[in-house]
Order: sequence, then C-alpha cells, then structure tokens
Amino acid sequence: LNWDHSPDVKEDDNAHYVILKRDTSTATWFTAAEKVYNNKYTVTGLLPGRKYFFRVIARNDIGDSDPLDSKDSWYIEKDIELFHAKMKEYHEKDWSHAPHFITLLKNHLVCRGHDCTMSCAFLGNPRPEVTLYKGEVNITAHSKFWYNSTSGVCTLMIPTCTAKDSGEYSILIENQLGKQKCSCTLTVYEKDDRSLLDTVIGSLQKSKHLM
Repeated sequence: LNWDHSPDVKEDDNAHYVILKRDTSTATWFTAAEKVYNNKYTVTGLLPGRKYFFRVIARNDIGDSDPLDSKDSWYIEKDIELFHAKMKEYHEKDWSHAPHFITLLKNHLVCRGHDCTMSCAFLGNPRPEVTLYKGEVNITAHSKFWYNSTSGVCTLMIPTCTAKDSGEYSILIENQLGKQKCSCTLTVYEKDDRSLLDTVIGSLQKSKHLM
C-alpha cells in the first residue's frame, strides 16, 4: 500500500499510521498493522481468492484522523499448485486360460415319457465353444434336443424321453488354449420295470452318485 504522508506525522514524533483491512463479504474492519511510520506498507496474512478493501488512519495522542479508504477492492490471486504424480507403468494382465469345468454333468434316471434336463458349469477365456454329443454323434444342432449356453452354464434338455434316448451324453468345451470334456449316463426305464430301477439305483449308490 502507498499513500501521501500526513503533515502531522512528519512533525509529531508520536504520530503514526494504523492500517485496517476488510473482506468484501463483511462490513467489519480489522487491524492489519499499527505503529507504521512510513507511507508504504505490505499487508500479509491475506487469503487467496478473496477481495479486500484497505483503510489508513493517522493517529497521535489527541486522536485519529479521517480515514483514507482504497477506492477499489484488491483481489488476492490464488497460487497455482502444480501436482506431480509418478505413475507406475501399467501392464495389462493376461486373463486368458484354457477351459475347465467347475460343475460336472450328473447321471440321470428318467421314467419313459418324462423330460430330462442336465447341466454343467465351466470357465474359459476366450469364451469356449460348446459341442454336445450322444456317444460319438454330434447332437448340437439336432432338432430333438434343446440346449442353451449362457454365462458359463450349459443346459441340455431332452423332451419326452424314450428308451432310444438312453446312453452316454458328453459336453466338449474348447478354445485356443485347450479343451475339456465331461460325460454322464441317461437311463430311461419303464414305469413298471422295478428290476431295472432297483439295479440302477443300487449301482448309483455304490458309485456314490446323488439321485
């Protein structure tokens, strides 16, 4: 701040200046400095991003002079902070892996005329291609069977089973990194054929298959 000297300050050894400051958001004046004997002063402690008015008063033992106010507000510039961050070099992880089953097919015992639904779950990246077999025959596109493969779960549905549908069913999953196959057995029995039913149940229990 700069202002013209008051004649009283020049002639009176006890005379001095008082510097006041006021934020534009308030009407209250605050003392920024006292006992200033020069007509120049650097005000400190101002907040960046705020606007201020300043007032200078000459003071001696008798009292204060009329205030000298700044005509315009003073804007305190914000310091630009430079942020530096050292980032580690990013290496994209290779999530590719060969397909493998996490839930296998289970053997099924179905009464003739009923539907049979069998399913399994698998993982693999890239997404494996699914192929269905009955024995050695590819049945993926066979109109008799319905199948769906979504989000790693493959479901095969055989409607209205007959004795001809009995046999081994397999699901092959394959991508560029490998392949895997799982199988199960479907047995279709007649409603009144208790001997076959008892034989199959006994066999399944011995092999610890869940019905």
